[in-house]
Amino acid sequence: MIVLQKTIFSFISDQLLTVFSFISTFFNQSKFLQQKNTMENTIENITTNVKKFDIKAFLLSFGISAVLGFVACRFVGWWAIAPVCGLIAAWRNESVSTSFTAGLTAGLGLFVAYAAFLNTTNGGVLATQVADLLGGKVNLGFTAITLTSTHVIQLTGIIGGLVGAMGAWTGVLVRRLFAA
Repeated sequence: MIVLQKTIFSFISDQLLTVFSFISTFFNQSKFLQQKNTMENTIENITTNVKKFDIKAFLLSFGISAVLGFVACRFVGWWAIAPVCGLIAAWRNESVSTSFTAGLTAGLGLFVAYAAFLNTTNGGVLATQVADLLGGKVNLGFTAITLTSTHVIQLTGIIGGLVGAMGAWTGVLVRRLFAA
């Protein structure tokens, strides 16, 4: 008797699920088609933008930004990467994506390389002390990580990359402002 009740209950629940999924599919079909068209347009826009990315222009801007940024940062300060990337982006007259990426990678590479160099010359003492100063542990909600000198170097690179990228983006926008 109990087996029969479980079988009937299972059959009814399967039938109800089938009916509900059919109704849900029927009412959401137009919504699904709209999402599909939006996704296709997004993929088309991404492929168009990827075709616009010029690797030669990127490498040239990256190289010039990294070298001049290193020289400028040695004499002026850490923030000098922003005007250097901005001037190069305005001078080279490239697309926003090429200039932004060149500034990002130049700033990130320059800051990571210099932070790693400083970390190795002082035996890792300074970066470890900065990690301790930042709290030592970061609680992510599901886990807590202990900050190390590597995390401090990565954080330095992220900051440098963002400063360089924003500088390059500003350079492109200033060029467009005066070109109009």
